[in-house]
Amino acid sequence: MSDPVVEPKKFENMNDAEKIAELQGQVRYAQTIIKNLQTRVNDYTGVAVQLEAKLQIALEDRDAIAAQLNVKK
Repeated sequence: MSDPVVEPKKFENMNDAEKIAELQGQVRYAQTIIKNLQTRVNDYTGVAVQLEAKLQIALEDRDAIAAQLNVKK
């Protein structure tokens, strides 16, 4: 005997107000998580840009100091 064919579960009846409310809650939760993640990404991107600028200035200062030391010799 072979196993019975299992039909894929059909999408549930969207006329069920309780199910709609549950799905709306899940969507709202997911949207809140996405918004919070976007905020953090933007914050960390800003920090990374500031650090990159500080590094560039420090490297330029180092090169200027090295050039001054080489001129004095």
